[in-house]
Amino acid sequence: MPDLLSVTAGLARTLNHAKEPQEVFAAVEDAIRRTIGFRLLTILFVLPDRSAVQRIHSSDPVAYPVTGRKPFRT
Repeated sequence: MPDLLSVTAGLARTLNHAKEPQEVFAAVEDAIRRTIGFRLLTILFVLPDRSAVQRIHSSDPVAYPVTGRKPFRT
């Protein structure tokens, strides 16, 4: 298992210097992969009218493209 402090420090550096959201998403994906692992990681955005969620990041963009949307249910 990697050193959690170094993974966290790297993520913090990216968060501090990122110019685009995709840089942050990739850094989060890398940090999670290196620490706890996952089969699939997606990041969803709740649309302002709360009618749906849209995928804005996917660790498997072929099977789960970032254009995916589904109704938002509370």
